[in-house]
Amino acid sequence: MNKLENLSPQEIEAKIFQIKHSENFAEAVALIKTLYSELEHQKQKAALSDLTLGISHELGQPITNIRYTVQYYRKLFEKTMNLDLVFKIFDSILEETERMGKLIKRLAPLTSSQSIIEPYNLMTIIQNRVKAENIRLQHFKIQVKISPSTPIYMVGDAVKFEQLISNLLFNAIDAIAEKKQQEDNQINIQVTGKDDEINIIFKDTGIGISAKHQHKIFEPFFTSKLPDKGEGLGLFIVWNILKMQGGQISLDTQYQEGARFLISMPKNQSETKETL
Repeated sequence: MNKLENLSPQEIEAKIFQIKHSENFAEAVALIKTLYSELEHQKQKAALSDLTLGISHELGQPITNIRYTVQYYRKLFEKTMNLDLVFKIFDSILEETERMGKLIKRLAPLTSSQSIIEPYNLMTIIQNRVKAENIRLQHFKIQVKISPSTPIYMVGDAVKFEQLISNLLFNAIDAIAEKKQQEDNQINIQVTGKDDEINIIFKDTGIGISAKHQHKIFEPFFTSKLPDKGEGLGLFIVWNILKMQGGQISLDTQYQEGARFLISMPKNQSETKETL
């Protein structure tokens, strides 16, 4: 990736002024492309910075808890030795290390530099991921509709696509679980394949996303859930996986019956290499 400057608001205004007053169409187009590239680069750097800060915060909490727990029980052990206390400290440490392990596992799709680009049937992956969530789906009486039932093939990283679908399903089930009235619970996944592009409409009948949160949902560690209900990484991971594969995702802000995401990605990703 070429090194791009960080633009100040004044520099952005100057470039826009230059574009507006350019008398050469080709030059104006080139300026627009350059400005877009620079702004995208700044956006990605900001996301990476937010992610780094978030990781420091999320990992810092359990590490601090472990340290204080050990210090506390060390003082108790100086006075007396009690097996119950020993088991308590072990359980506490295990719980905190599990929290760290889960966070690192969730971030794996963003840190993996290895990709196997090959043809695969994405409908099979979607169906398998839905089956894997069958217990939770049955618990909340969620009906999943997948269309079409016929294969749709693409060339790309099947593992990352599986992680993408897993995160979307996880979020959708959580959103439905939070509804006060548990009725008409549905997740609908509709896939269409063109000559060079795959389009996916992923929608659920969950609690939806409030207008004040809609612009933040793809940011790392943003969540409107309770502290113990999610770390706010799911949609950020989805956004980044698609970015890596030359695709994109957007929220349909007009949809009122839950959440509706619009996804597009190139059908042949062997020609696309996009990273943060």
